[in-house]
Amino acid sequence: MDTLKIVLTVWSVVGLLGTLATWIRLDRESRNDAGARRSFAASLSYAIFTGLSAQNVFPSPHVPAWWAWSIAPLGILIMTLGQGLCWWAKKSLGGGFSVCLAPRNRVLISGGPYRICRHPMALGFLMNWLGTTMVLCSPTMLLAFGVVSIVLMQRIALEEAALRLAFGDEYLRYRERVPLIAPCRDAECEAELDRAMRILERAR
Repeated sequence: MDTLKIVLTVWSVVGLLGTLATWIRLDRESRNDAGARRSFAASLSYAIFTGLSAQNVFPSPHVPAWWAWSIAPLGILIMTLGQGLCWWAKKSLGGGFSVCLAPRNRVLISGGPYRICRHPMALGFLMNWLGTTMVLCSPTMLLAFGVVSIVLMQRIALEEAALRLAFGDEYLRYRERVPLIAPCRDAECEAELDRAMRILERAR
């Protein structure tokens, strides 16, 4: 476990520097984008919480011996799948990848992981956070996971509205056949998301 904590500490530092570098490269208009701010906050939070948890800054329970050969490897697997999903989604977007809400692509991307869910990068990020929490057995990261999930859902709601404006009926048809963030459909959840998006749109 000590080796894993060292690796995750280095991982968090790399993520922190990468996130800050990305933010510095953004122009003023992009920094004011609601989606960019939420993405930055989520990525920065992940890097900070991972580093501090790996260095035992936050209080944590005694980790039983069986955790290292059962839960921790499962967490590593989830982290790996989450990172792979993020990479796959970014590759599918090509030059159209952006942290801002307005899509850069002139065509709607619906291939690759976007056949599975409409927001694979958000799903990959949440998997990465959850996997890290399992590896470190960190109650603090678990609590933070709930807060960051709300931030990401706010971004998703705003992005859904932006995509509807950009692609119109084409996006509505895509939305009908592809679930939001998990590979399953739930009409009640979709209705609640619609309600949340209407509230967010009125608040902007």
